[in-house]
Amino acid sequence: MFLSSSTIIAKIDDNLLKEKELRNFHFFEQNNHDKNKKFYSINFFNNDMGEIHWSNSFDHGLMNVIGFIKKSNLFFLFTSSIQHHTFLKIILSKFYGKSVTISIIKLPFPVPNNIKLNIEKFELIDNDVIMGLVGVVHHNGKSILLKVYTNGVVTYSLTDKKEDIYLILDISLKILSEYGALKNV
Repeated sequence: MFLSSSTIIAKIDDNLLKEKELRNFHFFEQNNHDKNKKFYSINFFNNDMGEIHWSNSFDHGLMNVIGFIKKSNLFFLFTSSIQHHTFLKIILSKFYGKSVTISIIKLPFPVPNNIKLNIEKFELIDNDVIMGLVGVVHHNGKSILLKVYTNGVVTYSLTDKKEDIYLILDISLKILSEYGALKNV
C-alpha cells in the first residue's frame, strides 16, 4: 500500500472496460521542446491497484507517479491535483485507440445544506456551501478527518493502512451518492 492523504475520483465510460481489458501499458511520445521523449505508463499491482507514470523527459527528467485504486469504472487517483486526471486520459486514450472521456466525481456547487447524512461510522461536522463537507470517520477507536470538496478533491488524515483507505473511499462514495454526484455511474 502507499501513503496517502488525498484522492480525486475519476469516472470513465464502463463500456470501454467491456471492449478491452485494461492492463499494464506504456508508450513514448516525441517532446516538441527538445529531443527527449515523453513517457506515459499505467501499471497494476493486482486487479484493482496500481500506478500511473509520466515524464516530459524520460531520459533526463522527473518521473511523476500517482497511485490509484480502480473500482469498476472509477479510478481513485491519490493526488490533490484535479488536473492529474488528464494524464490518465492520455494513457487510456492511447490504450483504447480513441478519445476517452473522464469525469471528476464531485459535490454539487453550491452544496445543498438540507440533506441529512446517515452514514455509518461518519459524523458530519460542517457543511460549507462553497468548500464542501467536513466530517470524522470513526474506525477502530480512532478518528479520521475527512473533507469532501466541491472541486472533487477528497482529503483525509494521512495513512498507509489499506483497510482505512478502503473505508474512506467507501464513505466518500456514500456521501457523494447522497448528494446525487454518482448518477449514471
